[in-house]
Amino acid sequence: MMLLALPMAAPALIPADSAVPWADAPSLEHRARSGDTLARIAARGLQDPDDLALLAEANGLAVDARLARGQRIEVPGALLKREKLGAKVTRFFGEARLAGGTPLAVGMTLSEGDIIETGPNGFVSLEAAGKAVTLPSSSRVKIAALHRVVLSGDVVREFSLLPVREDWLAQLGVRREGEGVALALAEADDAGTVVRD
Repeated sequence: MMLLALPMAAPALIPADSAVPWADAPSLEHRARSGDTLARIAARGLQDPDDLALLAEANGLAVDARLARGQRIEVPGALLKREKLGAKVTRFFGEARLAGGTPLAVGMTLSEGDIIETGPNGFVSLEAAGKAVTLPSSSRVKIAALHRVVLSGDVVREFSLLPVREDWLAQLGVRREGEGVALALAEADDAGTVVRD
């Protein structure tokens, strides 16, 4: 089970303010199969098989070049065909919804681009392409990428942590202090102690 906790820095997370730039996606190293041609590879694994000339150019080959079995072919990441996958809500507690306000329900399928919000006393568990993901209370997470690269079969799961809603911070006793966030702790004499980031 993968648990997303705040704050968190993990390889599965990408910065919240960056779109998934397929143009910058890493190339895939593909090994030619017996009888493979660039045209067959393009038909099988490119978003647009008409990008055959780009595939040939990326490898310094003629479009009709003969490929040896096992020959290494670099496929530019921006050209790769991707099959969208879903993340199924397996359980939740408390306030849990999509950013537009739609409440989550067990069995609901979410997809790339969806933003999930959990309230101060809520959580959500998802099954995302074979992996369990749990989002803790007071979190906002975008499903930045959830797909299978058709040519390789690789599954890509990327989640972005987004800024938490101000009204939920207030419910938790958290307030902004300058650039950071402070948590006010109630003590016996009602004095406030501030813990700074």
